[in-house]
Amino acid sequence: MKSNNINWWECWPSESPDLNPIEMVWNMLKRRLAKKDLKTKEDLETALEDFWTTDLTVECCNRFIDHLYKVVPTVMIVQGRATADFPRKIFPERSLGKSIDYFNSKLKEPLLRQKIANLLPN
Repeated sequence: MKSNNINWWECWPSESPDLNPIEMVWNMLKRRLAKKDLKTKEDLETALEDFWTTDLTVECCNRFIDHLYKVVPTVMIVQGRATADFPRKIFPERSLGKSIDYFNSKLKEPLLRQKIANLLPN
């Protein structure tokens, strides 16, 4: 890879939940179901159907995908480790309508680089 100048990660975060928007869907589903008083199988079936047909909108899915724009640069900073709430700490703004180039350019700002250095474990 290096001899062919291919940009790659030596420590690829395989199947990282940070890089899988579907994990955000499962988290949302789990939180929505936890708020309901489900007593029967039919209650569960109705709640699941409501989630998939009403709660999980196109806008919601787009928000989950847009979130990757701030997570990918963050995963690179932490060298493939899990990010936890690190993206939110360094990029407090929402990712909706922004690009990966936007967040990459933010990483070049001296104040943000100092903030990152303070957040990373030694």
